[in-house]
Amino acid sequence: MRIQLNNHYGRLRSCMVGGLDDRVLDSVEPHKRKKLEHIFAKTNKQLDGLQHKLESMDIEVFRPRCFDNSKKLVTPFFATAGHRVPLAPSDHFFISGNTIVEIASWSRESTFTGMHWRHVMRSGFQQGANWITMPTPLHDITEVDRLDSDIPNIDPIIDAPSFYLHNDHVFVSTVGAGNQLGVEWMKKQFPNKTWVLMDPEKFVGHLDSHFNILRPGLVASHRDKSDFPEYFKDWEFIKVDSVSRPSELLDTRLQDDDQENTVLSVNSLSIDSETILVERTYENNYNNFIPNLKKHGIKIEYVDFEFSHFFGHGLGCICAALHREDD
Repeated sequence: MRIQLNNHYGRLRSCMVGGLDDRVLDSVEPHKRKKLEHIFAKTNKQLDGLQHKLESMDIEVFRPRCFDNSKKLVTPFFATAGHRVPLAPSDHFFISGNTIVEIASWSRESTFTGMHWRHVMRSGFQQGANWITMPTPLHDITEVDRLDSDIPNIDPIIDAPSFYLHNDHVFVSTVGAGNQLGVEWMKKQFPNKTWVLMDPEKFVGHLDSHFNILRPGLVASHRDKSDFPEYFKDWEFIKVDSVSRPSELLDTRLQDDDQENTVLSVNSLSIDSETILVERTYENNYNNFIPNLKKHGIKIEYVDFEFSHFFGHGLGCICAALHREDD
């Protein structure tokens, strides 16, 4: 299995697709279980459908091997009710070239989520990929000021989508899902990259829900062009409607809690620079996004992921590219 990634639009050859572990429902509050059983059953079928769609496009798909996410996690410094389900592999791995980085998340429930994909990491490593892991944060509450809303700058912590790779450049969100030590740690692993810090007042959290580079010179975003750095001054922008559908937060092991800074229609998945995978509900509901994609000659393929807004994940979250061929 080859690991090679330089951008978000090269011809997709292999990827990870997320999954759900039904056993986690054994440890949810009883009054929530019936609703979650329905969501899990439908989502599992749609994830299988997504896999089949990708495979029909000659893309190799890897799925997680789930351990029991309902097991209580106890470390010397904290305890949780269980583990985060492996629905969004893009949250846990940053890949540049043939180097895989397992990140250290701000979410304590995510401490071991990357291990659902250990078989993929082992295979990539055996085939020549470089595989490194950020230091595991202590998440020691005695070191944290409870009144501080920021992620403590004690250990390196950052979610993978706080970075957005575009060939020699990496765009960086410094707030919302990571800390400065996390940024500095990552920069040391890739000293030859040019690191571009995004405006922290506007680009909070995961960048793949703020913008999506469809090909050189063309980017989709709900943000104004004026919000972007100088790098994008001569680029064309496809405007995406900034619409969110807040869902009740039932369990942080299942859902992303940053609904304010997440626009999931941005978080679509490019198959190549001329084809994009879009969640089916946007086919008729978004009058600007879809016509403008077509106007720029981009072919749209639709797939079902009905509970995208419940989970707080788009297609670019639940599909993590492993190998893209450069155009």
